[in-house]
Amino acid sequence: MANLGEMVEKLESSLVSITALNAGEPFATGSGFVISDNGLIATNYHVIEGSDALSLKIATGETYDRVMVVAADKRRDLALLKIPAVGLKTLSFAPVDSVSVGDPIYAFGNPLGLEGTLSSGIVSAKRIEEGVQILQISAPISSGSSGGPVVNSAGDVVGVSTAVMREGQNLNFAMPARYVQSLMETNEVALPVAEFAAQNWGSAAQPASSSYEGISEWVLEQAMEMEYDLAPILPSLEQLSYPEQEVTFLMALQIDAFMETGFVWMDLLNIGTPAEDGTLGLEVRLESGHYVAFGVCDKDCSDIDLAVVDENGDLMGADEEDDSFPIVEFTLERPQTVLAVLKEFSCDVAPCYHLVSVMVKDGSGKRQRTSGPVNPPSYGPLDPVGVRPEDGGIDGN
Repeated sequence: MANLGEMVEKLESSLVSITALNAGEPFATGSGFVISDNGLIATNYHVIEGSDALSLKIATGETYDRVMVVAADKRRDLALLKIPAVGLKTLSFAPVDSVSVGDPIYAFGNPLGLEGTLSSGIVSAKRIEEGVQILQISAPISSGSSGGPVVNSAGDVVGVSTAVMREGQNLNFAMPARYVQSLMETNEVALPVAEFAAQNWGSAAQPASSSYEGISEWVLEQAMEMEYDLAPILPSLEQLSYPEQEVTFLMALQIDAFMETGFVWMDLLNIGTPAEDGTLGLEVRLESGHYVAFGVCDKDCSDIDLAVVDENGDLMGADEEDDSFPIVEFTLERPQTVLAVLKEFSCDVAPCYHLVSVMVKDGSGKRQRTSGPVNPPSYGPLDPVGVRPEDGGIDGN
Protein backbone atom coordinates (compact mmCIF):
# COMPACT_ATOMS: atom_id res chain seq x y z
CA MET A 1 0.00 0.00 0.00
CA ALA A 2 2.94 2.34 0.67
CA ASN A 3 4.25 1.69 -2.83
CA LEU A 4 0.79 2.29 -4.27
CA GLY A 5 0.57 5.55 -2.38
CA GLU A 6 3.89 6.65 -3.82
CA MET A 7 2.70 5.73 -7.28
CA VAL A 8 -0.52 7.74 -6.87
CA GLU A 9 1.49 10.74 -5.73
CA LYS A 10 3.69 10.40 -8.81
CA LEU A 11 0.67 10.13 -11.09
CA GLU A 12 -1.08 13.08 -9.49
CA SER A 13 1.95 15.31 -9.97
CA SER A 14 1.99 14.70 -13.72
CA LEU A 15 -1.74 14.56 -14.50
CA VAL A 16 -3.23 17.27 -16.73
CA SER A 17 -6.90 18.26 -17.04
CA ILE A 18 -7.82 19.36 -20.55
CA THR A 19 -10.80 21.49 -21.51
CA ALA A 20 -11.59 21.83 -25.22
CA LEU A 21 -13.19 25.09 -26.35
CA ASN A 22 -14.85 26.26 -29.51
CA ALA A 23 -15.85 29.88 -30.10
CA GLY A 24 -14.88 30.56 -26.49
CA GLU A 25 -17.23 27.94 -25.05
CA PRO A 26 -16.07 24.71 -23.34
CA PHE A 27 -17.62 21.65 -24.92
CA ALA A 28 -15.48 18.69 -23.85
CA THR A 29 -13.02 17.58 -21.20
CA GLY A 30 -10.29 15.00 -21.08
CA SER A 31 -7.02 13.99 -19.48
CA GLY A 32 -3.34 14.14 -20.32
CA PHE A 33 0.02 13.55 -18.65
CA VAL A 34 3.38 15.27 -18.66
CA ILE A 35 6.17 13.47 -20.52
CA SER A 36 8.88 16.15 -20.40
CA ASP A 37 9.69 18.69 -17.70
CA ASN A 38 9.52 21.56 -20.22
CA GLY A 39 5.80 21.19 -20.85
CA LEU A 40 5.29 18.31 -23.32
CA ILE A 41 1.98 16.55 -22.67
CA ALA A 42 0.46 13.40 -24.15
CA THR A 43 -3.27 12.92 -24.70
CA ASN A 44 -5.78 11.51 -27.19
CA TYR A 45 -6.41 13.12 -30.56
CA HIS A 46 -10.14 12.96 -29.99
CA VAL A 47 -9.77 15.03 -26.80
CA ILE A 48 -8.66 18.05 -28.84
CA GLU A 49 -10.54 17.37 -32.07
CA GLY A 50 -13.15 19.98 -32.92
CA SER A 51 -11.63 22.64 -30.67
CA ASP A 52 -10.16 25.99 -31.67
CA ALA A 53 -8.62 26.56 -28.21
CA LEU A 54 -7.57 24.51 -25.20
CA SER A 55 -7.22 25.19 -21.50
CA LEU A 56 -4.82 22.93 -19.61
CA LYS A 57 -4.70 22.64 -15.83
CA ILE A 58 -1.62 21.05 -14.30
CA ALA A 59 -1.15 19.48 -10.87
CA THR A 60 -0.22 22.76 -9.18
CA GLY A 61 -3.60 24.19 -10.14
CA GLU A 62 -2.09 26.55 -12.71
CA THR A 63 -3.92 26.82 -16.05
CA TYR A 64 -2.42 27.42 -19.47
CA ASP A 65 -4.25 28.80 -22.50
CA ARG A 66 -1.19 29.16 -24.72
CA VAL A 67 -1.06 25.64 -26.10
CA MET A 68 0.81 24.28 -29.11
CA VAL A 69 0.08 21.04 -30.96
CA VAL A 70 3.50 19.44 -31.40
CA ALA A 71 2.42 16.26 -33.18
CA ALA A 72 -0.76 14.30 -33.84
CA ASP A 73 -1.74 10.88 -35.11
CA LYS A 74 -5.48 10.62 -35.73
CA ARG A 75 -5.30 6.96 -36.76
CA ARG A 76 -3.78 6.00 -33.41
CA ASP A 77 -5.80 8.68 -31.60
CA LEU A 78 -2.80 10.41 -30.05
CA ALA A 79 -1.62 14.00 -29.76
CA LEU A 80 1.31 15.79 -28.16
CA LEU A 81 0.72 19.26 -26.69
CA LYS A 82 3.18 21.85 -25.42
CA ILE A 83 2.67 24.54 -22.78
CA PRO A 84 5.17 27.25 -21.74
CA ALA A 85 6.25 25.66 -18.47
CA VAL A 86 9.43 24.26 -16.94
CA GLY A 87 10.27 22.03 -14.01
CA LEU A 88 7.18 19.86 -14.37
CA LYS A 89 6.93 16.40 -12.84
CA THR A 90 6.98 13.74 -15.53
CA LEU A 91 6.09 10.09 -16.00
CA SER A 92 8.53 7.64 -17.53
CA PHE A 93 7.74 4.96 -20.10
CA ALA A 94 7.99 1.25 -19.50
CA PRO A 95 10.30 -0.64 -21.87
CA VAL A 96 8.69 -1.10 -25.28
CA ASP A 97 6.43 -4.17 -25.46
CA SER A 98 7.17 -5.06 -21.84
CA VAL A 99 3.50 -5.42 -20.98
CA SER A 100 1.89 -8.86 -21.27
CA VAL A 101 -1.65 -10.21 -21.06
CA GLY A 102 -2.48 -10.76 -17.40
CA ASP A 103 -0.19 -8.01 -16.09
CA PRO A 104 -1.74 -5.74 -13.45
CA ILE A 105 -2.21 -2.14 -14.57
CA TYR A 106 -3.62 1.12 -13.22
CA ALA A 107 -5.53 3.82 -15.10
CA PHE A 108 -5.38 7.40 -13.87
CA GLY A 109 -7.45 10.32 -15.11
CA ASN A 110 -10.36 12.69 -14.65
CA PRO A 111 -13.52 10.63 -15.31
CA LEU A 112 -16.63 12.81 -15.31
CA GLY A 113 -14.48 15.67 -14.04
CA LEU A 114 -13.42 13.77 -10.90
CA GLU A 115 -9.76 14.73 -11.00
CA GLY A 116 -7.11 12.23 -9.97
CA THR A 117 -9.17 9.05 -10.09
CA LEU A 118 -7.29 5.74 -9.93
CA SER A 119 -8.69 2.41 -11.12
CA SER A 120 -7.01 -0.97 -11.32
CA GLY A 121 -7.25 -4.04 -13.50
CA ILE A 122 -5.22 -6.23 -15.81
CA VAL A 123 -4.24 -6.32 -19.45
CA SER A 124 -7.04 -8.50 -20.78
CA ALA A 125 -5.79 -8.84 -24.36
CA LYS A 126 -3.68 -7.31 -27.10
CA ARG A 127 -5.65 -6.69 -30.26
CA ILE A 128 -5.10 -5.35 -33.75
CA GLU A 129 -7.87 -3.09 -35.06
CA GLU A 130 -7.49 -1.77 -38.61
CA GLY A 131 -3.73 -2.28 -38.46
CA VAL A 132 -3.31 -0.59 -35.06
CA GLN A 133 -2.48 -2.44 -31.88
CA ILE A 134 -4.65 -1.67 -28.86
CA LEU A 135 -4.51 -2.92 -25.31
CA GLN A 136 -7.72 -4.29 -23.88
CA ILE A 137 -7.79 -3.54 -20.16
CA SER A 138 -10.20 -4.34 -17.34
CA ALA A 139 -9.44 -1.18 -15.34
CA PRO A 140 -12.64 0.92 -15.42
CA ILE A 141 -12.48 4.22 -17.30
CA SER A 142 -15.26 6.71 -18.04
CA SER A 143 -15.93 9.91 -19.92
CA GLY A 144 -13.10 12.31 -19.17
CA SER A 145 -10.52 9.54 -18.70
CA SER A 146 -9.40 9.80 -22.32
CA GLY A 147 -5.73 10.70 -22.62
CA GLY A 148 -4.85 9.64 -19.09
CA PRO A 149 -1.90 7.34 -18.38
CA VAL A 150 -2.18 3.59 -17.97
CA VAL A 151 0.77 2.40 -15.91
CA ASN A 152 2.30 -0.84 -14.69
CA SER A 153 3.00 -1.76 -11.06
CA ALA A 154 6.15 0.35 -11.12
CA GLY A 155 4.20 3.44 -12.20
CA ASP A 156 5.71 3.46 -15.69
CA VAL A 157 3.45 4.26 -18.64
CA VAL A 158 2.37 1.31 -20.78
CA GLY A 159 -0.58 2.95 -22.51
CA VAL A 160 -3.00 5.85 -22.90
CA SER A 161 -6.67 5.44 -21.88
CA THR A 162 -8.66 5.75 -25.07
CA ALA A 163 -12.02 3.99 -25.25
CA VAL A 164 -14.70 1.87 -23.66
CA MET A 165 -17.14 -0.64 -25.12
CA ARG A 166 -20.51 0.19 -23.59
CA GLU A 167 -22.12 -3.10 -24.57
CA GLY A 168 -19.69 -5.03 -22.36
CA GLN A 169 -18.48 -4.98 -18.76
CA ASN A 170 -14.95 -3.70 -18.12
CA LEU A 171 -14.12 -3.82 -21.82
CA ASN A 172 -11.83 -0.82 -22.00
CA PHE A 173 -8.99 0.07 -24.33
CA ALA A 174 -5.69 1.91 -24.33
CA MET A 175 -3.18 2.86 -26.99
CA PRO A 176 0.27 1.31 -26.36
CA ALA A 177 2.83 3.78 -24.99
CA ARG A 178 5.27 2.98 -27.80
CA TYR A 179 3.03 4.94 -30.18
CA VAL A 180 3.51 8.01 -27.98
CA GLN A 181 7.26 7.46 -27.97
CA SER A 182 7.28 7.19 -31.77
CA LEU A 183 5.27 10.39 -32.03
CA MET A 184 7.87 12.15 -29.89
CA GLU A 185 10.49 11.33 -32.53
CA THR A 186 8.63 13.03 -35.39
CA ASN A 187 9.76 16.42 -36.61
CA GLU A 188 6.39 18.02 -37.18
CA VAL A 189 6.09 21.79 -36.95
CA ALA A 190 4.43 22.83 -33.71
CA LEU A 191 1.31 24.91 -34.30
CA PRO A 192 -1.00 26.94 -32.08
CA VAL A 193 -4.27 25.07 -31.48
CA ALA A 194 -6.30 27.50 -33.61
CA GLU A 195 -3.94 27.10 -36.57
CA PHE A 196 -3.82 23.32 -36.19
CA ALA A 197 -7.62 23.28 -36.03
CA ALA A 198 -7.94 25.39 -39.19
CA GLN A 199 -5.71 22.94 -41.07
CA ASN A 200 -7.34 19.75 -39.80
CA TRP A 201 -11.04 20.37 -39.10
CA GLY A 202 -11.60 24.05 -39.70
CA SER A 203 -12.49 26.61 -37.08
CA ALA A 204 -16.23 26.10 -37.09
CA ALA A 205 -18.43 28.33 -34.96
CA GLN A 206 -19.83 25.19 -33.32
CA PRO A 207 -17.96 22.18 -31.96
CA ALA A 208 -17.17 19.55 -34.57
CA SER A 209 -19.50 16.57 -34.66
CA SER A 210 -16.72 14.38 -33.29
CA SER A 211 -17.16 16.11 -29.93
CA TYR A 212 -20.25 14.04 -29.18
CA GLU A 213 -19.66 11.47 -26.52
CA GLY A 214 -20.98 8.00 -27.23
CA ILE A 215 -21.43 8.44 -31.00
CA SER A 216 -19.84 5.99 -33.43
CA GLU A 217 -16.54 7.18 -34.91
CA TRP A 218 -17.68 5.86 -38.28
CA VAL A 219 -20.87 7.91 -38.13
CA LEU A 220 -18.93 11.01 -37.14
CA GLU A 221 -16.42 10.57 -39.96
CA GLN A 222 -19.16 10.03 -42.53
CA ALA A 223 -21.12 13.04 -41.27
CA MET A 224 -18.04 15.24 -41.35
CA GLU A 225 -17.10 14.19 -44.89
CA MET A 226 -20.64 14.86 -46.08
CA GLU A 227 -20.98 18.06 -44.00
CA TYR A 228 -24.13 16.47 -42.58
CA ASP A 229 -25.65 18.04 -39.45
CA LEU A 230 -26.25 15.33 -36.86
CA ALA A 231 -28.16 17.65 -34.53
CA PRO A 232 -31.70 16.51 -35.50
CA ILE A 233 -30.96 12.81 -34.90
CA LEU A 234 -28.44 13.16 -32.07
CA PRO A 235 -30.94 12.38 -29.25
CA SER A 236 -31.83 9.13 -31.00
CA LEU A 237 -28.23 8.13 -31.66
CA GLU A 238 -27.23 8.59 -28.03
CA GLN A 239 -29.67 5.87 -26.98
CA LEU A 240 -28.43 3.27 -29.48
CA SER A 241 -25.54 0.85 -29.83
CA TYR A 242 -22.92 1.62 -32.48
CA PRO A 243 -24.39 -0.65 -35.20
CA GLU A 244 -27.86 0.81 -34.52
CA GLN A 245 -26.38 4.30 -34.77
CA GLU A 246 -24.89 3.43 -38.15
CA VAL A 247 -28.15 2.23 -39.65
CA THR A 248 -30.10 5.13 -38.13
CA PHE A 249 -27.64 7.58 -39.66
CA LEU A 250 -27.91 5.86 -43.06
CA MET A 251 -31.68 5.90 -42.72
CA ALA A 252 -31.57 9.65 -42.10
CA LEU A 253 -29.60 10.11 -45.31
CA GLN A 254 -32.20 8.13 -47.23
CA ILE A 255 -35.04 10.07 -45.65
CA ASP A 256 -33.47 13.38 -46.67
CA ALA A 257 -32.98 12.15 -50.22
CA PHE A 258 -36.57 10.90 -50.54
CA MET A 259 -38.00 14.08 -49.02
CA GLU A 260 -36.34 16.03 -51.84
CA THR A 261 -38.43 14.01 -54.30
CA GLY A 262 -41.72 14.56 -52.48
CA PHE A 263 -41.88 11.68 -50.01
CA VAL A 264 -42.87 12.15 -46.36
CA TRP A 265 -41.41 10.45 -43.29
CA MET A 266 -44.00 8.30 -41.52
CA ASP A 267 -42.18 7.17 -38.38
CA LEU A 268 -42.26 3.58 -39.61
CA LEU A 269 -39.26 1.34 -39.22
CA ASN A 270 -37.90 -1.89 -37.86
CA ILE A 271 -34.29 -1.95 -36.69
CA GLY A 272 -32.44 -5.00 -35.44
CA THR A 273 -30.57 -8.14 -36.32
CA PRO A 274 -32.04 -10.62 -38.80
CA ALA A 275 -33.86 -13.80 -37.87
CA GLU A 276 -32.25 -17.22 -38.29
CA ASP A 277 -33.25 -17.21 -41.96
CA GLY A 278 -31.42 -13.91 -42.49
CA THR A 279 -34.54 -11.76 -42.83
CA LEU A 280 -35.90 -8.68 -41.10
CA GLY A 281 -39.42 -7.52 -41.86
CA LEU A 282 -41.78 -4.61 -41.34
CA GLU A 283 -45.52 -5.32 -41.53
CA VAL A 284 -47.73 -2.25 -41.75
CA ARG A 285 -51.29 -1.29 -42.56
CA LEU A 286 -51.36 1.45 -45.25
CA GLU A 287 -54.02 3.41 -47.07
CA SER A 288 -54.09 3.72 -50.84
CA GLY A 289 -51.23 5.81 -52.20
CA HIS A 290 -47.70 5.76 -53.56
CA TYR A 291 -44.91 4.51 -51.26
CA VAL A 292 -41.24 3.71 -51.13
CA ALA A 293 -39.70 1.02 -48.95
CA PHE A 294 -35.97 1.00 -48.33
CA GLY A 295 -33.39 -0.79 -46.25
CA VAL A 296 -29.93 -0.15 -44.89
CA CYS A 297 -27.39 -2.17 -42.92
CA ASP A 298 -24.42 -1.31 -40.72
CA LYS A 299 -20.88 -0.81 -42.01
CA ASP A 300 -20.04 -4.52 -41.63
CA CYS A 301 -22.67 -5.51 -44.20
CA SER A 302 -22.44 -4.90 -47.96
CA ASP A 303 -25.32 -6.78 -49.57
CA ILE A 304 -28.99 -6.90 -48.62
CA ASP A 305 -32.07 -7.38 -50.81
CA LEU A 306 -35.58 -6.05 -50.30
CA ALA A 307 -39.00 -7.35 -51.32
CA VAL A 308 -42.48 -5.92 -50.75
CA VAL A 309 -45.56 -8.14 -50.82
CA ASP A 310 -49.25 -7.31 -50.43
CA GLU A 311 -51.73 -8.92 -48.05
CA ASN A 312 -52.33 -11.73 -50.53
CA GLY A 313 -48.64 -12.56 -50.62
CA ASP A 314 -48.22 -11.21 -54.15
CA LEU A 315 -44.91 -9.53 -54.91
CA MET A 316 -45.25 -5.79 -55.54
CA GLY A 317 -41.59 -5.09 -56.07
CA ALA A 318 -38.06 -6.24 -55.23
CA ASP A 319 -34.50 -4.92 -55.29
CA GLU A 320 -31.94 -7.68 -55.67
CA GLU A 321 -28.96 -5.55 -56.66
CA ASP A 322 -25.60 -6.32 -55.05
CA ASP A 323 -25.57 -3.36 -52.65
CA SER A 324 -26.60 -2.30 -49.16
CA PHE A 325 -29.25 0.28 -50.13
CA PRO A 326 -32.22 -1.58 -51.62
CA ILE A 327 -35.22 0.54 -52.66
CA VAL A 328 -38.70 -0.54 -53.78
CA GLU A 329 -41.44 1.87 -54.91
CA PHE A 330 -45.00 0.58 -54.95
CA THR A 331 -48.56 1.83 -55.26
CA LEU A 332 -51.63 0.69 -53.35
CA GLU A 333 -55.03 1.06 -54.98
CA ARG A 334 -56.81 0.28 -51.71
CA PRO A 335 -55.96 0.16 -47.99
CA GLN A 336 -54.24 -3.07 -46.98
CA THR A 337 -51.43 -4.61 -44.96
CA VAL A 338 -48.08 -4.92 -46.70
CA LEU A 339 -44.87 -6.63 -45.69
CA ALA A 340 -41.42 -5.26 -46.52
CA VAL A 341 -38.71 -7.88 -45.96
CA LEU A 342 -34.93 -7.50 -45.99
CA LYS A 343 -32.66 -10.45 -46.72
CA GLU A 344 -29.04 -10.45 -45.56
CA PHE A 345 -26.39 -11.81 -47.91
CA SER A 346 -23.19 -10.47 -46.33
CA CYS A 347 -22.06 -9.72 -42.81
CA ASP A 348 -18.33 -9.36 -42.16
CA VAL A 349 -18.64 -9.03 -38.37
CA ALA A 350 -21.76 -10.75 -37.05
CA PRO A 351 -24.31 -9.88 -35.95
CA CYS A 352 -25.07 -7.14 -38.45
CA TYR A 353 -27.84 -4.66 -37.79
CA HIS A 354 -30.39 -3.82 -40.47
CA LEU A 355 -33.22 -1.37 -40.85
CA VAL A 356 -36.29 -1.37 -43.07
CA SER A 357 -38.62 1.61 -43.42
CA VAL A 358 -41.50 2.98 -45.51
CA MET A 359 -42.24 6.53 -46.68
CA VAL A 360 -45.26 7.92 -48.52
CA LYS A 361 -45.52 10.33 -51.43
CA ASP A 362 -46.75 13.71 -50.17
CA GLY A 363 -50.57 13.84 -50.28
CA SER A 364 -50.77 10.16 -51.12
CA GLY A 365 -51.98 7.73 -48.48
CA LYS A 366 -50.91 7.45 -44.87
CA ARG A 367 -50.16 4.91 -42.22
CA GLN A 368 -53.18 3.34 -40.52
CA ARG A 369 -51.71 0.83 -38.12
CA THR A 370 -48.42 -0.96 -37.75
CA SER A 371 -48.05 -4.52 -36.60
CA GLY A 372 -44.28 -4.60 -37.04
CA PRO A 373 -41.84 -2.98 -34.62
CA VAL A 374 -41.77 0.82 -34.67
CA ASN A 375 -38.86 2.80 -33.28
CA PRO A 376 -39.13 6.38 -34.59
CA PRO A 377 -36.21 8.77 -34.26
CA SER A 378 -36.57 11.68 -31.89
CA TYR A 379 -35.62 15.24 -32.67
CA GLY A 380 -34.22 17.69 -30.18
CA PRO A 381 -31.62 20.39 -29.58
CA LEU A 382 -27.91 19.87 -30.04
CA ASP A 383 -26.30 18.77 -26.78
CA PRO A 384 -22.52 18.44 -27.11
CA VAL A 385 -21.09 16.85 -24.00
CA GLY A 386 -18.01 15.07 -22.75
CA VAL A 387 -15.18 13.88 -24.91
CA ARG A 388 -15.06 12.01 -28.08
CA PRO A 389 -15.90 8.57 -29.41
CA GLU A 390 -13.54 5.99 -30.67
CA ASP A 391 -13.13 3.40 -33.43
CA GLY A 392 -15.61 0.83 -34.57
CA GLY A 393 -17.78 -0.58 -31.80
CA ILE A 394 -15.77 1.26 -29.21
CA ASP A 395 -16.95 4.30 -27.32
CA GLY A 396 -14.63 7.25 -26.68
CA ASN A 397 -14.39 8.29 -23.09
